[in-house]
Amino acid sequence: MFIKPVNSNTAFGRTMIIDSEQMGSRQILLSEVHNMDMARKKGGVDTPHTIGFAERNKIMKVACEFDGETADIQNNPINKTHLQNLFKNFLAMDKIGMLHGDLSLENLYFSDSGDIVIAGFKNAAILNNTIETFKSRNADENIFPSNARDFEEDGLHEYLASMATEEEQIDFLKTYMQIKSDYHKQRADFLVKEKGLSVNDDAVKIELANAKACLNPDKKIINFELEKQNLYTMGNTALELWKDGCGLADGVRKPNQKINSILYMFDCLRFGLQLRDDANSMSSSTKDNGGYFESEASYIDAFNKKILECIDVSAKKILTPKTFHMPFGIACENRRAKIQKAKDIFDSLYSKIDIKKPYEETKKAIDDVTRFYGGLAFADASVIEELAAQPKKAQEPPKATSDCSQKQIKAPLKYLQIHSGDSRCTSPKEEKQSEKIIDYTTRKRLLNTQQAKPSKSTPPALES
Repeated sequence: MFIKPVNSNTAFGRTMIIDSEQMGSRQILLSEVHNMDMARKKGGVDTPHTIGFAERNKIMKVACEFDGETADIQNNPINKTHLQNLFKNFLAMDKIGMLHGDLSLENLYFSDSGDIVIAGFKNAAILNNTIETFKSRNADENIFPSNARDFEEDGLHEYLASMATEEEQIDFLKTYMQIKSDYHKQRADFLVKEKGLSVNDDAVKIELANAKACLNPDKKIINFELEKQNLYTMGNTALELWKDGCGLADGVRKPNQKINSILYMFDCLRFGLQLRDDANSMSSSTKDNGGYFESEASYIDAFNKKILECIDVSAKKILTPKTFHMPFGIACENRRAKIQKAKDIFDSLYSKIDIKKPYEETKKAIDDVTRFYGGLAFADASVIEELAAQPKKAQEPPKATSDCSQKQIKAPLKYLQIHSGDSRCTSPKEEKQSEKIIDYTTRKRLLNTQQAKPSKSTPPALES
């Protein structure tokens, strides 16, 4: 039975029930509702309206009303009015120092009238945006949140990927960036008028540079934005593979899928470093849009750092006795010792990766640890025994036998296949004979062999 409704006069098209059991805990649900109400009351953000609570058998439920459907390129495309209202809400959250934390398409609802509703506030955070923090140029230290960038990392890339042609992506991006130009200008005005910053402070300069670049984006900027969205797609694909490997969807753990995820993260790191270097190069060579590319390089650097941290945690988690195909008869203590040896070798190679350096200077270190990790994780037990028996030799980074181009790594084909039954290698010799160059596109095709892609159709043109 519902407790007294908070607002019984709302008249929206849909009712959403938030369940504490489904969300994980009562505390997470209360955090979701609290952040959602604060965003609406303090910042004027368009969120679902809470209409009532119920609690039974220690399970709490909250009912919310809202209008709209999630974006769909065929049935509910995002139009110009949607984008204008989206940026209005991003700016409202920015001004109260709120970073939403999960602006994926499933948390955004678009109505036929052009209105939008933002849900999913359980990860939202209020940042302490004091005057001093705004003066930083570093993306990691700049506490003035940008929910637009949050959306680009979590949702925009997915919507662009659903479009049938690159021409449609370019047309949508141009409209998106032109509206984003006004968003950056209003952020600059907020910093000057509300926070007391000078137009000469770095934070204000960055916003004005982005406003100028987005107003009439040239081909170089559009191409860069498309590549940046591809980078975010790779990062989210790696995360989804990891979730699938952990069995979060079907309860079945798939060790090989975890390996695919980590190898994908290395691909993403390579691509991110190259894109960062491209942005730095264009920043110094482009007179008009140098500030835009400089700020983009800073944000991509922060993204690369997150990917590297994910690799560090995930790669060590998968290096366990249960992951490897060990022959029967090996004592548990002996097996763990060999796994520890493998971890030590991995750490030695991994420590040589320095993402602060240009990609060409750290490329070999990434190649070495990727090949070692891919080969070790899927190798027969004899490979691990050989490594453990020759610690001095194994401590040295393996020499690359061929140069890896952009988004490429050298690994046996079966290392990259989706887990299906027993995929162990029969012998190191057979592995060596099957060695090939597998690039990002080929791996993506392999990873999608078990699920058919929906047919794509031409989306309606952007309308106001």
